[in-house]
Amino acid sequence: RFADLELNVNLVAVGGRVVRYLAQSGVEAAALDRGGAVAALAGTTDAMCARLTARREALGLSYFTVSEELMDALAPVVARLAGR
Repeated sequence: RFADLELNVNLVAVGGRVVRYLAQSGVEAAALDRGGAVAALAGTTDAMCARLTARREALGLSYFTVSEELMDALAPVVARLAGR
């Protein structure tokens, strides 16, 4: 039954940018990254690709989502991982 489920994570921080509603509360991308937040990505494009891939495998995630305000920050990662 678990194999039939699709699991996702909505990313709230990508490449140093944090979604507005968290940034307004003083949340910083670096702090989320240091804390190991699954919904945060930081570092180079290669590092972010490696983290997404590792999280997908370790947690059984089907896909990641991102809000419109972080799409540009995630675009290089999507381009690199397309087709995998």
